[in-house]
Amino acid sequence: MPVQYTYKPVENVISVECFGELTIDEITEYFSDLEDDVTIPTGAAELVDLTKITYFNIEHTDVFRLPASYSPAKVKKEISATLLFGYTRINMGLTRLIEAYFHKNMPDHFFVVVESQHEAMQILLQFRQKNSAKEA
Repeated sequence: MPVQYTYKPVENVISVECFGELTIDEITEYFSDLEDDVTIPTGAAELVDLTKITYFNIEHTDVFRLPASYSPAKVKKEISATLLFGYTRINMGLTRLIEAYFHKNMPDHFFVVVESQHEAMQILLQFRQKNSAKEA
């Protein structure tokens, strides 16, 4: 399966790994699986590892479908943030296009694309600290 995930309760993170050739149908299947997964509590953040993708078999015209396909899982699970990391020079354009569509169609959802897992974790920590300060 090109998209696999595990929930890490200590970090309250859904750790997502993508493998090989990735299609739009596999991404939307992940969204459905996430929405239906009773083991995932509300409020978790997603960390999506792109380092093992060999090819994005996704047309730029398919990208506009992603926010709408993701919305039911985001709403049901109250996903707090999505951070994609590990893009390459080859897929950077497509990952930035995905990011732009999410910002346009889901402006209240924290969604970023960064180079490394370390950077993603730092940004997530800052995001959580900022939100904790707002709630206090």
